[in-house]
Amino acid sequence: MQGKWRMGMTLALTVALTVALMLTLTFGSAAWAGNFSEYRLRALKEDRGSTCLLEGVQLHVANVPPEEEGWAPENYFWFETDPDNPCSRGENPGIQVFSANLERVFSAYLTEETRYCRNLYFNPGASQVVMEVGTGIVGTYILTDMADVRSFAAPGIGPCIWLGPHRFVFTRFEDQPRGIAAEVDGRFSVEVYDPAGPDSFPIKKATALSNFILKAVEGLVIVIEEEYVDAVEDWQDFGKIKTREIRVPIPAAG
Repeated sequence: MQGKWRMGMTLALTVALTVALMLTLTFGSAAWAGNFSEYRLRALKEDRGSTCLLEGVQLHVANVPPEEEGWAPENYFWFETDPDNPCSRGENPGIQVFSANLERVFSAYLTEETRYCRNLYFNPGASQVVMEVGTGIVGTYILTDMADVRSFAAPGIGPCIWLGPHRFVFTRFEDQPRGIAAEVDGRFSVEVYDPAGPDSFPIKKATALSNFILKAVEGLVIVIEEEYVDAVEDWQDFGKIKTREIRVPIPAAG
């Protein structure tokens, strides 16, 4: 009986430790990011900025891929200012980005049309960033360097994934209705931006019967979800829309 009691206590202790570890892994990074806002406030104050600019804003974390293979990635912390805040003095909303050592590394202004930044996608080494902005389901990708010189913009949805220091892949939206019963009715193609080429080019182009959404990049392969139907009128019936995963090799640069 005593052996069973000890076994039960051991099992209970193991479960408790496992739960505690899971909670730490789940919430640890979020709590750390939240604590960082106190240091960020101090950094703004030391930089003669106004701490009240941060009232009501949310802190976000962006992963920065390493410039060279084998190096460790780092995190940048960013927030979007609120133009309705009295401290903004009527200025447009803006994005402020800090490194983990409290250095301001990037700032950009947004217009009312492109307000609300959803994500920042930094290239390896953080010499460029794609800002995903917008208020609707479909957003806008804006490519800029760290001096906020903008060189590319496209409507799209979902993740933007860098394929190296100069190229990235994304899902482009085209305002060509398919007849689908959804809030956003259009076509989606997976494209690669390459500065050595003519802007961006599709690796999977939408047709009247097929739609393509970027899912991930795994090694040298781009993972895409295809939505397709047998006839154009089938888009009106969700039960007739089929999906499958396709894998496309990353195209050569240039």
